[in-house]
Amino acid sequence: METKVLTADSPLVHSYLRDFRVSKDGKKFAARVRGEGKFPSTVIRSDAPKQVLVEFLTEEEWKTERPSPFFRWLSAFRLPYLAFSLLPLLLAFCAYHRSDRLAHFQLGILVFLATSLMHISCNLWGEVEDHLRGIDSPGSTSGSGVIRELWIPAIHLRLVAILFFLIGIALGLTILSMLPWESSGKQLLWIGLLGATSAASYSGWPFHYKYIGLGEPILFLVSGPLIAMGACAIFYQDTSLFSWFAIVSTPLAFLAILRLHAGNQQRIPFDTIAGARTIARVFGFSIAKGIYLFLCLAPFAVLIALYAFHLIPVACFAALASLPICYLNWKLLREAKGPLDPICHELRDGAARLQVAFGLLYCLGFLF
Repeated sequence: METKVLTADSPLVHSYLRDFRVSKDGKKFAARVRGEGKFPSTVIRSDAPKQVLVEFLTEEEWKTERPSPFFRWLSAFRLPYLAFSLLPLLLAFCAYHRSDRLAHFQLGILVFLATSLMHISCNLWGEVEDHLRGIDSPGSTSGSGVIRELWIPAIHLRLVAILFFLIGIALGLTILSMLPWESSGKQLLWIGLLGATSAASYSGWPFHYKYIGLGEPILFLVSGPLIAMGACAIFYQDTSLFSWFAIVSTPLAFLAILRLHAGNQQRIPFDTIAGARTIARVFGFSIAKGIYLFLCLAPFAVLIALYAFHLIPVACFAALASLPICYLNWKLLREAKGPLDPICHELRDGAARLQVAFGLLYCLGFLF
């Protein structure tokens, strides 16, 4: 393995970041850029030129034990995170089916597919941006690691992200053409534009709001009220229940933020070096632990409040069966000493389990 030190703003470094595959003297290499946070060195003066270490691995070295293309892309898609978008759709689907109506299965398939493609596009774009900004640096736990592990070049992820985004837009327009314009189509158009802009701008152009401290509040609105209202416009084909869906989807929004916060809590050092703002980084690890606990309990508190106001059926209380997961998360949280503590990885898994368990039971409760 050959190494070389280059300035961070070197055209070669930018080229290696976009595509790690390199050809030299008729041989194939992989260029791994080692740096943190827009690639400053952590051992030199802050006013000195930013430098990075580039490792050149031979084709045999970087392809050793590399999984199949199917597994590499499956990892890049980060399908478990689809719960952020699909649970609000499931809630609307179950509520519609409970109202003694036949669900629009064709529309349902299209909307689930369009939403999934948009979400995967957002995942891929975030992977690329984290890599380019140095947040997804060696040693971090950001993203799927497919670029970090030299599985897929960043440029390939970006192209697939664009492709999926365009297909999602095309499916969205197809859905729009199937709805009555005045009663729901017009409203769905604005919801779709807002959702598409939010997905594209989460880590990409033009807002990059993930990195400026707006990731959590915007995700709260999208992964709950916005998607549920859009599904309402599609299934019910009117807007009379918009307010109701916005309110009853808030437990799902809290769960989405919990999962995002759990990851951000673990990445505080990397986000600090990179200059990316999150709630966890701004308030520090100790307060971030308190926020984690609040986000664990908030869905249960909202569940009780919604039932007290006769907004949800009693069957939704099945979600209380996920309380043991919440208790286990609390026990782990008390033991966590810092963002690099291995327990923080278990807290991320615990947040995912709570989201899926509570979310599925809560949504299915609307069937009865």
